[in-house]
Order: sequence, then structure tokens, then C-alpha cells
Amino acid sequence: MKWSDVIGHQIQIEMLHEAVRRQRLPHALLFAGPSGIGKQIVARLLAKALLCVQNSETDLQACETCGSCRSFDAGTHPDCLTVSKPEGKAILPIALIAGEGDERGRSGLCYDLSLRPMLSRRKIAIVDDADCMNAEAANAFLKTLEEPTPDTVIIMISSQPDALLPTIRSRCQMLRFRPLKSSEIAELVIRLEWVDDRQVAEEIAALSDGSLSQAAQLLDPRWRELRTMLW
Repeated sequence: MKWSDVIGHQIQIEMLHEAVRRQRLPHALLFAGPSGIGKQIVARLLAKALLCVQNSETDLQACETCGSCRSFDAGTHPDCLTVSKPEGKAILPIALIAGEGDERGRSGLCYDLSLRPMLSRRKIAIVDDADCMNAEAANAFLKTLEEPTPDTVIIMISSQPDALLPTIRSRCQMLRFRPLKSSEIAELVIRLEWVDDRQVAEEIAALSDGSLSQAAQLLDPRWRELRTMLW
């Protein structure tokens, strides 16, 4: 996927491009907004461009052909670190952030970020479900935010930024993402081939509250049956 493929969030994308052009991209970003609106996609496109070894430091367009870009697309880039709460769990545990038990401080995201990049000029960390860190994990992560290495960019993603520690929020530049327009949701539903009927796509989009994940739920046969019963 390229920047031109993204539907919506053009203001936020341009802000990121401008920050890179001016070489003022902060070391820690907080992407805040409802679930299912594309924050992860923007974060991954940003990470890929920052890791590309062919573009310049003031360009946010990945070349798509270098070893870094190919590794990123394959999901094997050693300098792109991602963590999120485990499936079926309500919290993002300390083990993923700073290790656990005898491995405390010698494994986890914070430790990996302290190592030198292997393939690119920098390391990128994407922390999804950032507001789900428990107090122990949040406090461990805070030190990394306070003392970042020069070659590190951290992108935190949250649907409830107010649930983050104030000290964490204060060390990140927040970028707020708004719900998608109904027309944008309808376009995505058609593009993803979830339905081929434009009218059905528009009906689903109107009920989705600007969230693609909610649109996916509404297309589930069980939800559609419930909606029919309610009507």
C-alpha cells in the first residue's frame, strides 16, 4: 500500500510529510482516534518510509524496491518492532514491554529499542492498544520515552488516549484522527470486495459511525439478521 491508496486522514498525512520535510519529526507520536479508522495503516506507511534506505531524510516516500522495503512488506524487517495486547487479553503486559522475571530488562520492546539498527538508519516501534498497558508496563515504557536513542521513532496508537499516563502523553506529539466519512467507508467496503452492491455499502456505511471495523461487524450475517429484526 502507498500513501495515495489511503482513504481519508489527508490532513494528518500532510502534517507528517511536512514534519519530515522540515526534519522536525518528533521521536514519539501518539495516533489517537476511534478504532477501525486507519490509524494502523498510517503508522505502518510512516514506518516503512522512515525505514527505506533509498529515500532522503526529508522524503516520506518509500522506494518500494530496496531491501528494507521488501523486508517490511514481507513482515520480517528487523528494525520495525510492533507490540499489541495479546488476542483475548484486556491488557498489554509488562513482558512485551520490558521482559518478565529473569528476563526483565533483557528482553521486550524497551530492550530491543536500545540495540543498534540492523538494516535501516533507525528503529521504529509501533505500540498498538497503547492505552491497554497496565501500570507496571506503562512505567517501564516511560523511561524509554524519557531517554530515547537518537535513531528511534516510537508510534503509539490509542482509541482512548485519556487512559494513558499523563506523563506518557506529555512526551508524545498527539495526532488526532477523526472517524471516516460515510462515503469513505462505502468506498472501502466496495474496494475490499466485502459487498458488490453500492446501495448495501452505503447503508452499512451510514450505520458504521465512521469505523471500518464496525462496518465489518455489520456485514456479519448474525449482525445483519439482528438489524433486520430491529427494523
